[in-house]
Amino acid sequence: MNRSSKNMTLTSRRNSIIYALNGIKLLPGEPNIKLHIIATAVVVIAGFLKHLNGNQWIAIVAAIALVWICETINTAIEKLCDFACNMERSDAIKAVKDISAGAVLMASATSVVIAVIVFFFQ
Repeated sequence: MNRSSKNMTLTSRRNSIIYALNGIKLLPGEPNIKLHIIATAVVVIAGFLKHLNGNQWIAIVAAIALVWICETINTAIEKLCDFACNMERSDAIKAVKDISAGAVLMASATSVVIAVIVFFFQ
């Protein structure tokens, strides 16, 4: 078996999924995650109450996923930065963390725009 075949075994794929799920399990301890959980629940409930069509659900699910993905990456970047600088203040690390948080803000703002369009203009 060549090296690339060895890396694609069922066991290695299963382990990758387990590692990813372990990472997701760490998210609830993060401060902004509770806000994302509440926002997600509110939007999903509103979607059911408004009887969204398939295309509307695609837009809402994509918007929710965009925010969750950005928040997850932001959390990973923040943890890596904190580790790299031993929790000491660094202007460079602050800039990286601020930029990463900015991505979450942009994703959240985009999601709000999508929700407004879906719920009020269609």
